Amino acid sequence: MDYGNIESQNTDGLTEVIYDSGEIAAAVSGIDIVNLSDVNTEYQLIHRVIGAATNGIILRFNADTDDNYGNQYMAGSNTTESAYRSAASSWMYQSFSDVQSGRTNFAITDIHSISGLMHTVLTKNASSINGTTIDGVMLCGSNWNNTDELTDLEVLDLAAHSGIGIGSRFILLRKVVAATDTTRAGVMNVKGKMKYAWQEVYKTTLTGTSNGITISSLTGNTDVLYRLTMRYQNANTTNSITYLRMNNDSTANIYGCQFFEAYDTTVEATRQTQTGVNFGHAGTNVGTSSHSQIIIYGKSGYVRPMILTEAMEIGYGSSPTCVRYMDLNGWVYNETSTEITSMTITPSDTNGLDVGTYICLERLNL
Repeated sequence: MDYGNIESQNTDGLTEVIYDSGEIAAAVSGIDIVNLSDVNTEYQLIHRVIGAATNGIILRFNADTDDNYGNQYMAGSNTTESAYRSAASSWMYQSFSDVQSGRTNFAITDIHSISGLMHTVLTKNASSINGTTIDGVMLCGSNWNNTDELTDLEVLDLAAHSGIGIGSRFILLRKVVAATDTTRAGVMNVKGKMKYAWQEVYKTTLTGTSNGITISSLTGNTDVLYRLTMRYQNANTTNSITYLRMNNDSTANIYGCQFFEAYDTTVEATRQTQTGVNFGHAGTNVGTSSHSQIIIYGKSGYVRPMILTEAMEIGYGSSPTCVRYMDLNGWVYNETSTEITSMTITPSDTNGLDVGTYICLERLNL
């Protein structure tokens, strides 16, 4: 059956928004999200913090301030790679470094929680963004060694100095559990928006080579968050890279990046500015590929932060099983005033996107 706009609450298996702070109007020391339960065991927390003081950003469950948390992170900051373990900690990391006043922290945190077992957490973070400079990018695994039911979570500035500033925003999603939450409606063909859920707005699989694609009719100030996935098939023998650009903006040095990359047994970090987000790199062999996914905070008013994960040069050289590079990168689009209305994906070589290249853009309907 065809439907117009619908709300996603209690849709079997769907990941839906259950909390959205909106952009906060006054600086605070923390955000407390309550009324969680064992009914749902999978959550995703996405937040953009605008710093109001120099403080680290942390996460706690059930207001537990005891040393019941553990963290193991790996990170890249400028040209320095690092790893760190903190056992018996009183918090879980949500920022690699202190977020200074006026700077931006962007984090995506996946939570698996069920009483009777320890609660596990995986966080990706681009930290203390200032213009095109990202202080660090981090992947952190954490746990709460408490078997109680998770009923609330708090995102806090570490020093409790009202360091979470005006414009910060916190969004929590849950995966609906069918046994208790589901209302059956048969097959629904949604023609409008599915509110509170990720919804596909563009998808293509190329049937011929292409010099680039444009995704238009976006409303970045309304949609706020985008998730873009691409499997890139290389059509040429040159060292082809694809560039993702907002509003086709290729201004010199307007995109900033903190790279953190694994290559065979080597780990490397570096910081750059570019004319576009490096989104897919398939190397010098026809038929090699890359697989990339980027989360974009697209609303204007502040710089637009992004977190990119990708596997590159898959099938490189004579080895079809070779994955040559693995990246976790923080990106930022240093333009604050213009609404994002389109995205372009452009290869560095003419007709560099080959047959089979797959691109999918989703927005989070809030």
